[in-house]
Amino acid sequence: MKQAKWKALIADDEPAARRGVRQLLAAFPEFVVAGECRNGAEVLAALDTSSPDVVFLDIQMPGIDGFEVIKRRTIERMPAVVFLTAFDQFAIKAFETEALDYLVKPVSETRFAATINRLLKRLQSNSAPEETIVVTTSRGATVLHLSEIDWIEAAGNYSQL
Repeated sequence: MKQAKWKALIADDEPAARRGVRQLLAAFPEFVVAGECRNGAEVLAALDTSSPDVVFLDIQMPGIDGFEVIKRRTIERMPAVVFLTAFDQFAIKAFETEALDYLVKPVSETRFAATINRLLKRLQSNSAPEETIVVTTSRGATVLHLSEIDWIEAAGNYSQL
C-alpha cells in the first residue's frame, strides 16, 4: 500500500460536498486530507498551518470567496488549486488564476481521477531530483549537485568551483 505523500485541503461551505471530495480522494492513497474549511477565512488560516500541496477550492463561500482567497494569498504562494464548484461560468477566471483544474459538481469518479493524475504529474515534477553537473578534475570526473556550488570563477581556460 502506498503511503500518503501529498497533503490536500478541502474548502467548501457545504458539508456534503466536503464529504464527497473526501470519499473521492480516498481512492488515492498518495493523498491525505490535511484539513477541511467552511469559508475563505478558514482557508487562509489553514494554508499557513497545514501547508497543503493541493487545495480543492469552492468558489462561492461565505465571507471570502475562492478567488479572493487566491488574491489575498497571491498566486505564487498558493499550492496547486483545483476549483470545485456548482457553477461553470467561472472557468475562464479560474484558469487565469493558474488553477490546475475546474470541476463542476457533481463530479464523476472518472473526471476526478483524471484531475488527480494531472495533479500527481505536477506535484512529482515539482519534487524532481536536484539537477547535477559533471565536472572534470585532475583526478577524473566528479558529479556535483548544483546546491553544492557556492561560486564559479574564471581561471584562464578553466573554471574554479
